[in-house]
Amino acid sequence: GGCRGSDNSTIDGARDAHTESLPLVVVCGAGRSGTTLVADLLGMHSEMTPMYETDFIMTIVNYLDGEGAEYDELRRETLRFMDQWLVQLPSRERLSKAAHERYVHGLHHVRFSRELAIHATYRFLDEVRSGRPAVRSLADLAATLFADHARRDGGK
Repeated sequence: GGCRGSDNSTIDGARDAHTESLPLVVVCGAGRSGTTLVADLLGMHSEMTPMYETDFIMTIVNYLDGEGAEYDELRRETLRFMDQWLVQLPSRERLSKAAHERYVHGLHHVRFSRELAIHATYRFLDEVRSGRPAVRSLADLAATLFADHARRDGGK
């Protein structure tokens, strides 16, 4: 089972990789409060990888929190936003790094695949439609994407 990406990864495989790895460390705060610096410092550790600009999570939370939001509206807006957000992702391969450097900084340093993100978003929406708690489904969406990001960022 599970949806396969072009690199033969699966949503279930990424989710399984997350559950077998160390827990996610989420750094959040107000703008200009030092969250990027904290993520940079944590990301310098050989077993951690930073991921920046995850505003897609808060956008989905805002859709879920909407007064009387219907499922069809949630689905339409989530898919519209994710499609736009994923198109805007620049491909940031490690071209600007020296061979000995292991750390990549950048507001758009997001390594999960577009294909996996789209499939994981559909899975999230299917789970919400079936009555699974939206917060749990959103946590699984984030875990799937973060696990794929970490795997592609050197297996940290």
